[in-house]
Amino acid sequence: MTVRNWKRLLVFCNFAIRERRFCFRFHLTAALRPPVESFETTFISKDGFSPLLSGQATRSVDNEYRVDLQVSDELARKWDGLKVTDHMPFRLILRSGSSINDG
Repeated sequence: MTVRNWKRLLVFCNFAIRERRFCFRFHLTAALRPPVESFETTFISKDGFSPLLSGQATRSVDNEYRVDLQVSDELARKWDGLKVTDHMPFRLILRSGSSINDG
């Protein structure tokens, strides 16, 4: 699947910073067959292209994926005032277990 297709496939839902925890939710516009139970997520700095956070996003019963990660004090301060309508200060890389196995 190309990057362009993924951009249309991923729908950002919500995020929040609470007590140095970054909670990020998203869903996919197309159903994957077989369903992907989890993705390894990596959040990359939009400015410096360096990895900021990584962790497992798991699928809920409503097909929404959720990732909950601890962040540094500095990152929590920078991202605390962000709104869903703001440009996100990161890029997101998703990798499923099947994409790892498929090469």
